[in-house]
Amino acid sequence: MARYRQTVQLRSVTPRQVADAAVEFHETMESLRPQDDGSLRAADGRTGRQLRLLEGEHLRPGAQYGIRADDGPSRLNVLAWDRRGETAVRLGIPEGGTPPEEPGPDVEARLAGAERPRLLRIRGTSESAPGARHGVTGTLRLDLERWWTEAGGPRQAPLIARAEHPMARLEVRAWPRTRPDGDWDVTVQLTVTGRGLLRPLAAVPLQLARGRVERKLAQRLEELARTSWPATVDMLRLPRAELRRRLLDWFCGPAAQES
Repeated sequence: MARYRQTVQLRSVTPRQVADAAVEFHETMESLRPQDDGSLRAADGRTGRQLRLLEGEHLRPGAQYGIRADDGPSRLNVLAWDRRGETAVRLGIPEGGTPPEEPGPDVEARLAGAERPRLLRIRGTSESAPGARHGVTGTLRLDLERWWTEAGGPRQAPLIARAEHPMARLEVRAWPRTRPDGDWDVTVQLTVTGRGLLRPLAAVPLQLARGRVERKLAQRLEELARTSWPATVDMLRLPRAELRRRLLDWFCGPAAQES
């Protein structure tokens, strides 16, 4: 087993901003009206081009949607839809569909309490390559209430992610501390463990590679701080009307400009 730890500075968001975004997503989806051909129409008359209702009732458990994407079609199943309770969806390749050259994951996401987000859980599986005998399974658990209380430390980490392969197990734990300027210092701890016959043989290589792994971990965290996380923060900080406009533009395409 080897353990690595790095700290990265991230822009912060508030519980209210996360809750507003979650509620707006629910309300925007609920505002779409299914048509006879399965397309979804917005209140302004635009028709959705990204999602199409294939089976069931719109946003009811059991509803299935086709998703149009550049890397091939996929299917979204609604398992639960309750902003006060739990919203859960599953994303995967349609049954009988042709897998893409680079297999995508089969992912299930569950959010408890959209109006006051409490817990986010994600689990998924992915083949490492076409025809591979062994894939990777992963889980993520983010305790949103604990995140903002700064319980902190690896034992009480509000974010825990795990990935398992027949040859190795990875675990990531993360916890924040608020800086004087309001941003977060997020400590990330990565633990790597060999599995099966490789377990007693993995310790020495993992220790010898410590410097390289720590540099790679720091690089990935810095990329997160510069790119994807700022974009997420900007979205979460949008006024709800602007967030709804952007969501509808994604579902239906930009609205026609008035002359």
